[in-house]
Amino acid sequence: MINGKRILCVIPARGGSKGVSRKNLRDLNSRPLLGWPIRAAKDSKYIDEIICSTEDSEIAELARDLGVRTPFQRPSELASDEAATADVLLHAIDSLERTNQIFDYLLLLEPTSPLTEASDIDQAIEVLDAESANFDSLVTVCESISGHPNFTFEFVNSSKLLKSINQKDWKLYRRQEINPLFFVEGTLYLSKISTFKTHKLFIQPKTFGMEIPRWKSFEIDDELDFLLIAAIMSDAPDRFPKEN
Repeated sequence: MINGKRILCVIPARGGSKGVSRKNLRDLNSRPLLGWPIRAAKDSKYIDEIICSTEDSEIAELARDLGVRTPFQRPSELASDEAATADVLLHAIDSLERTNQIFDYLLLLEPTSPLTEASDIDQAIEVLDAESANFDSLVTVCESISGHPNFTFEFVNSSKLLKSINQKDWKLYRRQEINPLFFVEGTLYLSKISTFKTHKLFIQPKTFGMEIPRWKSFEIDDELDFLLIAAIMSDAPDRFPKEN
């Protein structure tokens, strides 16, 4: 808890995956991909309950082996490619509330962002709780550089002639000359449960953006991502230790 408020962490991990087959069970730096968000959540100072939401029996067994609860089986309609994450989380909240398990904050950790650390989680919880009069949710963001509109072009029809999408006159800007823009990168998502139920999103009218370094923004979408993130972890073995 933090200041008497209870915190629920939900880790969604379905069995199906188009980019990398069975990726939640896949080894990354000698630990299952699912094991990284579980490790971060268990090391947090504030989280009261960690659950894994899955429809897959093998993933559920792994989650339990790693020390987190799987108090329900996710319905098949919430495990499809089209299922919205918000519906998955609302199902989890409702399932717990029906057994009188009530929480104040909801934290979403996705296995596809395995570079999340307990320190990120604790910082986010402390910030949102301290700013709770002004903000209802918090998401992590990273500065957008290569994808900045001033560096982005489109083709004019099929001629291959480049046209800037954000400038009247073509100009090669230096990074120091552009206005910083940020993208929501997925390290973690945090919200008051009351406002999440209303908006069904983490991006709400009063959302705090917590900036994180670029190296934390890498996500697992394909085989190359496994190689890149494994290299990052290997370069910081004290922060991302291999499983004994």
